[in-house]
Amino acid sequence: MKRIIIIAISLFLLILENTILPSYSIMQGYPSILFVFAIAFSIVNGKEDAMFIGIVSGLLQDLFFINGFGINLLVNFLLCLLAAKIGEGIFKNNRIIPVISCLILSMLKIVMIAILFIPFGKKINLNMAVMSALLNTIVMVIGYKFVLTTSKKYWKKDEWRFR
Repeated sequence: MKRIIIIAISLFLLILENTILPSYSIMQGYPSILFVFAIAFSIVNGKEDAMFIGIVSGLLQDLFFINGFGINLLVNFLLCLLAAKIGEGIFKNNRIIPVISCLILSMLKIVMIAILFIPFGKKINLNMAVMSALLNTIVMVIGYKFVLTTSKKYWKKDEWRFR
């Protein structure tokens, strides 16, 4: 059930990201709310869920990524695993590390995609990509608390009770 909900949320965010957000771009850049959700979810929930959301979000983003199918799948998978590793060592209620991590991981995604494009002779618009990374960070400030509270509320693991 948890995975079906994650897929539904991811589809909703993908539709929102590709229909409404381009109309509100700043310097041709707009946030990737699906990627931000994947990073936040990975930080909060750990490696197993990070692998799942990385594959789902990457595959969905590749549907609209005409220049190289599979690149987002690989990059999101790796970055979600890295986000889960970051999430293992932090106090999750503090937003500072997840927000900074989102900025760094968004910039790392730009670099990884640019490197993967080199063999194909394709280039990316760096100004637009950097603006998108900054907007991702702003979305993470707003969205991280939502992901954290919903993950605790709906998918809370059974805790030991000592009587």
